[in-house]
Amino acid sequence: MLQELSNLQAGLLEKNRLYLCGMVDEKMVSYAKRALILLTEKECPDITIEINIPGGYLEQAMRLFYLFRDYPGHITGIVSSVAKSAGVIVLQSCDTRVAKPHSRLMIHHPETANRINYDVLIDPEKLNSLFTQLEDAKQQLYWALSRLGKSNEELAAQCRLAAEMSADEALAFGLIDTITAD
Repeated sequence: MLQELSNLQAGLLEKNRLYLCGMVDEKMVSYAKRALILLTEKECPDITIEINIPGGYLEQAMRLFYLFRDYPGHITGIVSSVAKSAGVIVLQSCDTRVAKPHSRLMIHHPETANRINYDVLIDPEKLNSLFTQLEDAKQQLYWALSRLGKSNEELAAQCRLAAEMSADEALAFGLIDTITAD
């Protein structure tokens, strides 16, 4: 299975490191699954996940969240540049959450994955169904952020801002545990 990973990924994995870069999608979930299987064969050592994620799909972010939460070893997540949206969800699955001083983090309410056309807007049933889907997605997000100890109202206020936070602001809000030197 190691040969299925790129040379860079395999080399990092031998050092108990994963590098998650780009949008959270099915490809990233597949890579993480393969990596965790290989790490489990190594008796679940403590690992470091470097995160550089500008966003992605909520469904896949939640899959990564559960994959990492179920991993028996200690996971340190380091935001090397950005952890926005789906990237913050992945970060919250880590036991220790760290950011570089120049990092940017952001949370916002879920968006629709598909385009909304006129027919949805004029059909109350379709519109209600879309609202219900978004409401369910919002609750998943709040659950993933529950370790922050914030009320749903506090989370909603920050999500409505959809504003990037500096590492210092993310630390104050509780998205990370510490800021590491460059």
